[in-house]
Order: sequence, then C-alpha cells, then structure tokens
Amino acid sequence: AGVGKSRLVGEMVAAARESSMPVLFGRAVQADVPVPFRPFSEALLSHFRNQGLPDLPELLPFRPALGQLLPEWRTPGEATHEPLVVLAEGVVRLLTAVAGKSAALLVLEDLHWADPETLAVLEYFADVLRTQSVVCVATVRSQEASPALRLAQGLTAARTATVLEIDPLASDELGRMTAACLGSDDVPRGVVDYVRTWSDGLPFMVEEVLAGALGAGALAWDGEQWLFDTGAGPSLPVSFVDSVRGRLRGLGPEAAQVLRVAAVLGRRFDWTLLPAASAVPDLEVMAALRGGVDAQLLVAEPGAKFRFRHALTRDAVLDDLLPAERTLVSRAVL
Repeated sequence: AGVGKSRLVGEMVAAARESSMPVLFGRAVQADVPVPFRPFSEALLSHFRNQGLPDLPELLPFRPALGQLLPEWRTPGEATHEPLVVLAEGVVRLLTAVAGKSAALLVLEDLHWADPETLAVLEYFADVLRTQSVVCVATVRSQEASPALRLAQGLTAARTATVLEIDPLASDELGRMTAACLGSDDVPRGVVDYVRTWSDGLPFMVEEVLAGALGAGALAWDGEQWLFDTGAGPSLPVSFVDSVRGRLRGLGPEAAQVLRVAAVLGRRFDWTLLPAASAVPDLEVMAALRGGVDAQLLVAEPGAKFRFRHALTRDAVLDDLLPAERTLVSRAVL
C-alpha cells in the first residue's frame, strides 16, 4: 500500500487515452461479502454508459452469460446457468469488439479484495488474451496473503503473465522525489533525512510526511530557500492516521489494545512481553498480532520479533492512547 501501483496505472491509462485507445477501468473493494464480478461489471458498465452495447451477431450466443454483468442483456425472471468459462469467453469477445481494429486496455485495481469469480475470469484471460488485441493490467498488494496474490504467483510460475514488483524508493530516488514535491533542487539535507526516516521509501508517505511538515510549520519557504526545523518530530497526516485507526478498530477491542501496548514497547518489539503487559493470554495475543499483519499494520520478523510496518504507523497507534492510558500501559510494560 502506497508504493505507487495506482500512480503507475494512472500514467498507463493517460498514455493509452492519448493514443485514442479505449480504456475500461474496474476496481475491487473491501467488503465482508464481495459482489461477484464487481471489477468487470464496473469496467463494462462505465464504458458502455454513454454509447450503448454493441449489436454484433457474434455476441448473441454469449448474451445470457454476459447478462450477469450487463443488466441490458438480462432476461427478466430468468436465471442463467451458463458455465463460468462461457462468461469469461463472452467478456473476451466483448473486449475484442471494443478494441476494434486497434487495441483496448482493461485495468483491474486492488485485486487483493477481489471475489473468486473475478479471479477465475482473470485466470482464463491469462491464456486467451495473448492472442487478442486487449491488454489487461491488474494490481495486487504483495505483502498480504490473498487469493489474487496466489493467482499472480501461479501465473508467474506458468509464465502466462508478466508480474512487475514495485519496490520502495532507494535513497537517491527519495531525494529526487522530495525535490520534485518541493519544486526545488536545493533541498536541505535534513529534509531528505527526515523523509527517509518517516516514509520508509513509499511515495505516498513521502507526500504525506512533507504535507505534515508544511502544515505544522516545521518546513517553510522564506521566498528564497526552504527552511527546516531539524528538531521537529513527525506531524501525523490526518488521512494516514484515519486509515491506521480504522484498521486498528477493525481488529476488535482486545486485539486493538494489544497493538497499543506493542506501540508503547517501540517500533520493533518482542511479542513475548505482551501477554503479561496486556493481561491477555498468549494465543489471543498471537491472534491479535496475526490480525495486525493481515491489516498491514505489522510485519513479522525472525524469532519472536515484530515491527510496525512504518514508523508513522507506530506513532499513529501510540497517539490513539489517552495520556492517562499511556501512563498505565507504560507502567504495565515496565
């Protein structure tokens, strides 16, 4: 999360549109009960909203199956029992019609939240689209387990898809991005070090950390150069704090409290200290930590060690404690 997948996809979409290439865009969303085929329905419905569906003879046999995605092709009161492979082939034929004599781009974002039916169609695509004038680009987070990630790994092993791993920014790239964000080639070294410490190389966090420093007055432009208070601590960006707190509360009260105790211990901590400090049994502490890993708040390290995924993640969790709570937790930890 925050490494730049959506930004790269955005650049690709812009390039495709400049080339007059049709672009269809769908996204999976986090939900307790995912809607089957949601990314495909969104992509197709948004594309055909203003121009209507193609009236092509070759699509007629697939209309009953495609009715699962497109309401205009549903027969009222009649449920379709077409196999999923027929639907997948129908989507391929429909996309090929959209491409016409040139090509089309289909973007499917955030597939770590995708439903099984969407992934089944995507697996079918991996074999079929190589001979069609359709490019399908999908994004998935690689640091959390999901069926989509397993599919990506399987397609990589079978060499039926190209997988691009996006890494955090290196030190020199962080410097260039910081300078670009501030619109100046003359950025104080302390600013770059500050960004490196608190962003962990994630482009999203670079922008958030700089915005927080500007908002707090720790970073300011005097008309000629950037001035930076080297003693300033991080100013937690509101959007980031809200995201962390939402994920924290999603773990449940007891698990959230375990992570708050862990935040008092530090960014890296020994989990064996938590049962006594939080008054929670070992197995329940481990379940809370697993939930924290799944929620992208924690990273499991060798041995008994865990760490908060980003320095600011730990600060956001720590900031969720009232001053009196922090005193009590610190006493318990000690």
